[in-house]
Amino acid sequence: MASSEIEVIDAAGPAATTGGAGRAVAEGAGQEGEDEEALKDDVYTGAAYGDLEKLHRLVEREGRSVTVPDALGYHALQWAALNNRVAAAQYILEVGSPPRLLGARRGSLLGLAALLIA
Repeated sequence: MASSEIEVIDAAGPAATTGGAGRAVAEGAGQEGEDEEALKDDVYTGAAYGDLEKLHRLVEREGRSVTVPDALGYHALQWAALNNRVAAAQYILEVGSPPRLLGARRGSLLGLAALLIA
């Protein structure tokens, strides 16, 4: 069963997992091949990994939105902030994500970003 959760792996250590709003665990665990790649080809994964090339492609060429939350209610800006991806967060704000959107836990994304990035 696929989920919209994301795993961010540090090259120096094991997979980073956190609880609550920062839940960063495997997306599409148990999926293989093309299905797994399709699940990871979204703005949430691009934001979580800080993949600006992917974000540019998805937003500017494919017209994907950064203002729509994922299946768990988390926004791309939230994924970028939770994984300390400052450049990705800045890009997401530049292309139209309102900083005052409410996240899955009804907290301000701007407040979350300020707490995690500062």
